[in-house]
Amino acid sequence: MIQVRVFSSSNKMLVQDDANKFLATLSDSSVVDVKFSSAEGTFDILVTYKS
Repeated sequence: MIQVRVFSSSNKMLVQDDANKFLATLSDSSVVDVKFSSAEGTFDILVTYKS
């Protein structure tokens, strides 16, 4: 099954650390895509993965 997980914060380092901790729990082959966006002081990371 394909799933997504969203990380969002006004602190870029916090959202980066949270996403990296989550990615470390996944195998390389289960990660489908990672997207990053920033607007109005908010940083967002969307991880698409296979569960």
